[in-house]
Amino acid sequence: MLRLKELRKEKNKTQKDIAKLTDYKQTLVSKWEHGNREPDTETLIKLANYFNVSVDYLIGKDDNTNFSLNDNYSHQQLCCISIIKELSKKCLDKAEIYLSALHDLDT
Repeated sequence: MLRLKELRKEKNKTQKDIAKLTDYKQTLVSKWEHGNREPDTETLIKLANYFNVSVDYLIGKDDNTNFSLNDNYSHQQLCCISIIKELSKKCLDKAEIYLSALHDLDT
């Protein structure tokens, strides 16, 4: 992952610290940092939340660091946000209508 090492060093954390946070071995964290492997979506979200950046920033897709997650979001909500951010404009328009209808049913 493009920015994991940079973010880790900014927080004065070791690969072992990140391994403990993610419940993976240090060798896998090293592979992430060198681009030899990619973490799963749940781990990306956990790392982004830990470093207080977006998943897009973490993987190098976005340069905006002004992002914070509300700690009250559930894992399911964070996964939905991650998916929504990848939708095309056309799909996003449809998703908005669908989500508004679901919200109306829920209230």
